[in-house]
This record gives sequence, structure tokens and C-alpha cells, in this order.
Amino acid sequence: MKQLYILLFVLLVNSCTKNEFSAESNLPGDEDFQKEIQSELNRYFSEEPNKTLKINWHLLNNKPLEKENSYPEYFVWVKIYEDKRLVNQGLTKLLVKDKKFHSISFMNDERLRQVPYDAEREFTTEILKKSKIKFQIQQKANRIIKDGKIPN
Repeated sequence: MKQLYILLFVLLVNSCTKNEFSAESNLPGDEDFQKEIQSELNRYFSEEPNKTLKINWHLLNNKPLEKENSYPEYFVWVKIYEDKRLVNQGLTKLLVKDKKFHSISFMNDERLRQVPYDAEREFTTEILKKSKIKFQIQQKANRIIKDGKIPN
């Protein structure tokens, strides 16, 4: 009986602690949320010190995508300008860890259209629909799509 109480206690303590991968333990506060995204995107895309880039972005998911044993993910449509001229645009996946955003992938609009299999692997169908790229990908690839999925 004593072992049962110990087991129950351990289970109770375990269920009360925050998962290191949970959104609530990793997301920055509301006041820092947009500032942190902008800061990370500026860092990620401004690798050349001589270039002055302006990064505009649009959040595609209001709630983070949470997978088991993975940090929460957000997806943003990014437009990159140099001297008021659009030089690149596409989808970026942001991982949230320790209240900071980390860019883990970027696929520009041209690649999204030309390599649909990569886009389907990297981004969810919902995100591709929201970015209005999914249908362009389908047309470019000349594939028959059934139930919103590219057949194997």
C-alpha cells in the first residue's frame, strides 16, 4: 500500500510540473511577443552587414503548433525589402524556446511553388492554405491532389 501512495505522489507531482516543451513555459509575454518575432527575423535575414533590410511579416497561426516532445512553432509570411524594393518573400518557421523565437527554416515563394513536396513536408497544409501558396504549388506541380494531400 505504501508503494501505491508513493507512486500516486510521483504521478501527481509529475502532472503538476510544466512540460519543458509546453507553450506556456516557453512563450514570451504579450508585451514582448511581436518585438521578439521582429528581432529574430531581423537577425535571421540580415546576415550581410552592408545591407539595410526591412522585414515585414504576418503571423499565420494565432496559437502555436505544439507537437509531442517539440518546442512550440509559429509560422510567418515574411517580406524582405532592400531600399523599398521587395527582394524576397516566403514562409518562415519559428521555434519558441525559453521565451525567445528561433528561425529554423525559410522557404521563399519561388521554391514553395517549384518544390511542392518540400513545402508539404516543412509546413502544415493549414499553413500553406493560409499563405495562399498551396493552390499555386498544386498548379505548378501539375499533380492531382486528393483530400488536400499530395499522393505518395
